[in-house]
Amino acid sequence: MNFPDTYEALIQNGIREDYSMGYASISGFRAGIASPFRFYNLNEEEETSLMVYPFMFMDTTLDDYMKLEPEEYLNAVIPLIEEVKAVGGTLIAIWHNYALADDAQKHKAFKDILDKAAGS
Repeated sequence: MNFPDTYEALIQNGIREDYSMGYASISGFRAGIASPFRFYNLNEEEETSLMVYPFMFMDTTLDDYMKLEPEEYLNAVIPLIEEVKAVGGTLIAIWHNYALADDAQKHKAFKDILDKAAGS
């Protein structure tokens, strides 16, 4: 992502929301905040109409970068879920379709994470 060009292009094309703000290789909030916010364009010194929804982790973060097995995913993200809840934030995770398609263990891990995040 090239700041602010990418976000300016989204705005110019009528895109109102972005969910791509995050890291691939580590978990955590790239923008340093666990809540959606309006993109502030430093070049123009103005708040824009683009709402940015930062994500905290991706399935590939856990699998490819952290080298975890699906049965380890939940324990890795429980502290993250608890941190987001503690600050009243919005937990957004990216889970790619292909990760759920043919892998029952990853599908179960995804469901377990959703259940934990929902408080079940």
